[in-house]
Amino acid sequence: MPLNLGSASIGSLYLGSTKIAEAWRGNVKVYGSGLPPYTIRLKFQAGTTPSPRAGTVTLVSSEPNIWDYTYQNQYWDDIFRADDYYTGLDGLKITEVIDANLTGVLRLPNAFLNATNLSSVAKISAPVCTTFTNMFSGCTNLVTVVEMVTDAAQYMGGMFHNAMKLQFGPLLSDTSNVLDMGSMFYSCLSLVEVPMGPDLYDTAKVWNFSNMFYNDSRLQYVPLFDTSNATGFQYLMMGGMFYGCNNVEGGALALYQQASTQSSHVTNHDNTFYNCGQGTQTGVVELEQIPASWGGRAS
Repeated sequence: MPLNLGSASIGSLYLGSTKIAEAWRGNVKVYGSGLPPYTIRLKFQAGTTPSPRAGTVTLVSSEPNIWDYTYQNQYWDDIFRADDYYTGLDGLKITEVIDANLTGVLRLPNAFLNATNLSSVAKISAPVCTTFTNMFSGCTNLVTVVEMVTDAAQYMGGMFHNAMKLQFGPLLSDTSNVLDMGSMFYSCLSLVEVPMGPDLYDTAKVWNFSNMFYNDSRLQYVPLFDTSNATGFQYLMMGGMFYGCNNVEGGALALYQQASTQSSHVTNHDNTFYNCGQGTQTGVVELEQIPASWGGRAS
């Protein structure tokens, strides 16, 4: 019998002698187990036997088809990339990331690039990883990413680029050292919101916000990100940040007022708010108070 905790439901599942924790966040089923470092638990399409280029795979369950992949290497660049240029560990056949203990992994760029059958990610713990660039870019059927441990993250540009079905931004444990969030949620056409508040997405050091939410037509609110510091840089880029976010109901004006008056000079703000909120009554009111040089409608 699962234990109900508000909107979460937690219980235990046994597959033979192997225990897999079972949980739901909303309607997303989450499995978790104390995995060793450098190990990720993946669900594959039925009948798939993964064949890694390096590392090892261990069968956890045949129904559903769940495997543990272990690769004791600091660099997981392109590890599950799935396209004509590169075929990773059967990346096109991965449907879920169930759990991941990636302690020790320093880089995850392009890790799931174009893994178009990936639909959900329960939790990824990568506490020393600095680079998440394009990690889930092109995952066009990715709906949910629940939680990620990102304590050392610096580069998140394009992380969810073109993840067209992603509905909510994930909980990220720490973004206080992130420098680049450019195109992070570019063309996430189903994205409704991201966690808001300085304790959730700390952007004090980010210098590149360009195209971060470009064309996210279902986004409802513009978060009041900290754009004031960009420590160690002489420029701050916000061009196209909320371009085409036409269902935004509020927040654009507050972010403009903050960014346009701060001491750190915003060197690129072309089309930052172009058509942002044009589809809502409150959004239009804000857009008409933002100068055209920032993509608004004020003269």
